[in-house]
Amino acid sequence: MSTTETALTVHLVMPTGCPNDGFLTQLCSELHNLFAIDHGTIQVETGE
Repeated sequence: MSTTETALTVHLVMPTGCPNDGFLTQLCSELHNLFAIDHGTIQVETGE
């Protein structure tokens, strides 16, 4: 990463947990397509 890349760090609260790796792949793709975010760090928490 560099100072010229758009990045996002986020904690998602998903009570049933993360569905699968495909979900994270799709999420990163959508973040890139919609918001030009090149690097996403996503942590899924159950909220417990």
